[in-house]
Amino acid sequence: MTACPYLVSENESAVNIKDVGAIRDLLAKIADIDREALDRYYVDKETREQVCRTLSITPFRFLAIKRKTRTAVMRRRELNQ
Repeated sequence: MTACPYLVSENESAVNIKDVGAIRDLLAKIADIDREALDRYYVDKETREQVCRTLSITPFRFLAIKRKTRTAVMRRRELNQ
């Protein structure tokens, strides 16, 4: 069973129920602007350029947010296996 399929790219497998918990925990801990950027990109399907322009962040900051989030979820995934 999968949940939140919009949180993964086409190259990644679907998010499973254990991952949803990891994602929720992480989202509760990150800065509001980081959460907003991820929400706009994954949920609202805005482009990277739109997110950066709207939130006044650099493309580098946006990529860092995505990388940090993905790394945290992957670590949690490894710990839960």
